[in-house]
Amino acid sequence: MSYPRPGNQFWNVPELVAEVCEYLANDDLCACARVSRTVSRHALRKLYKDGVRLHDIFEILGPLTLNGSRGEVFFAEKPSYREWQRFCHYARYVESLSFSHVKSLRSISDEAFLDILFVAPPGSVIFPRLRSLKWSDTRSQYMRRFNLFVTASLRDLTLSSPMQLLHGIFGMLSRSSPNLRCLSVDIPHNITNVPATILHELTAALMTFRDLQRVEIPSAFLTVDVFRLLSEKDIKTLSVRSCPHAYMELCPFEDTALRFANTPFSSLTHLSCEIDLLLLGEGKRLAARSLRALNLHVPASIAEDRLTSCAKLLADRCDELDSLSLLITRPVLAGDVSSPITARVLTSFLIAIPGLLILDIDDSVPVSISGPELELLAPLCHNLVELNTCTHALGRRLNNPPGLGSLIPFAKHCRDLKVLGIYMDATHVPNHSPEIHASFTQLRQLNVYHGMEIIDESAVAEYLGNFLSPDTQVCLKSSTRQETTISLAALSAQVFDWAWKWEQVDAWLVDRKPFRELIVPAFTQMRTIDKIFDDIERASRTRNQPVPF
Repeated sequence: MSYPRPGNQFWNVPELVAEVCEYLANDDLCACARVSRTVSRHALRKLYKDGVRLHDIFEILGPLTLNGSRGEVFFAEKPSYREWQRFCHYARYVESLSFSHVKSLRSISDEAFLDILFVAPPGSVIFPRLRSLKWSDTRSQYMRRFNLFVTASLRDLTLSSPMQLLHGIFGMLSRSSPNLRCLSVDIPHNITNVPATILHELTAALMTFRDLQRVEIPSAFLTVDVFRLLSEKDIKTLSVRSCPHAYMELCPFEDTALRFANTPFSSLTHLSCEIDLLLLGEGKRLAARSLRALNLHVPASIAEDRLTSCAKLLADRCDELDSLSLLITRPVLAGDVSSPITARVLTSFLIAIPGLLILDIDDSVPVSISGPELELLAPLCHNLVELNTCTHALGRRLNNPPGLGSLIPFAKHCRDLKVLGIYMDATHVPNHSPEIHASFTQLRQLNVYHGMEIIDESAVAEYLGNFLSPDTQVCLKSSTRQETTISLAALSAQVFDWAWKWEQVDAWLVDRKPFRELIVPAFTQMRTIDKIFDDIERASRTRNQPVPF
């Protein structure tokens, strides 16, 4: 009597095969995927969870060879129909492809694509289940390949292309991918004029995309017709990008009265746009009742009254808003202009949006708020779970800037705060101990930056240890702003010295975490009692709070 070998039994248990595939590297998975159909579905599912190169997929059709002079790959032998049938079995597992890096597409020759088209039966689709596609290219010869990947199954498209290559693209999308749900279009170069044919194609395509939920387009594309079409759809996320070097163009529907069959943007929950778009004409309709997260691009030269008017608009229209981000934009040659965010502006937003949970202000210079002014704002921040005010600033120093002592009012009033980042001067360490009831029991991350000055890291760490939660991490964040990145390169060793000292502060707090954990229960019990009385007092104070508009 013969018994089955354990190795054979292993391949017959799909759960075991799938578990082993979780621990294999991508190169090994590619090899496994070509061994047998039993293994391939598990290997490929793991591959496409992590991402895979187009080369690895095409190698299933046949071995690829590199042409040294052209830097492109070809099929060593033209694929046969039998190899195409085998390829189809594997290709149906591909659900996501990214050509965000130009080399990933250009390294495959036109001849290789033609070999595939010649062997495939008429009407065949290379990747019939492709749902997500990221495409970035700048040459027309490669944009011709785009239609090979646009299919009826496509749901999410991210497209980055010069304006002149967009002719015919939206028309093809409307015919081939009518079920598109997410559309993101980026024009990497300066936009001075959008051809009428492209706008017409975009408008016609939007009428076709009945399931569209997320849209990201340049502001130059937002015509009256596009605005009206988007307002009538079930759009949940809308991002209107500023055009490079053409910031704050006039809103095309500033003086146009639009008529809507239903409530416009009734499902909009996430919005990112220029602040002027909200304040001009029918653009106010973007401030929808359902809006939850708002990201506004604000020019550094904006008047204070414009910002307070925006706060009033949000107070009147946005009942569900709980996340607000203000990105201050600055022209490269604008100079060191002070921040438009003052104590009055911040007060306006905090009172206008009492349910706000996340407030983020991003600028290359500190907000125009002194330490005492910021401390007075702490009671209005009692509901926040995340607060960042110009954490990555490297600009001019303020008179009487926020310091380490400015954290104490936030520790006292903001009990639910989990992330905090305040541009502050840590060169002076207060010589008094924090109030006994002032402690961050929920704080998990204190954001600091290279530009925050610090002298005595041990004294700073000891002071922070008195009121930071034992689980708080002092996090040295990297800047994503071009201005501050350039400034860092010019600030030499001094900045790196500050960064090293902040890292030592975090190390000191980590080393003493066991001891600090012993005193947390006492702090937590006292703060729970305080919270009950403070909530009663705050409710009474809020009813009589005047709105500073």
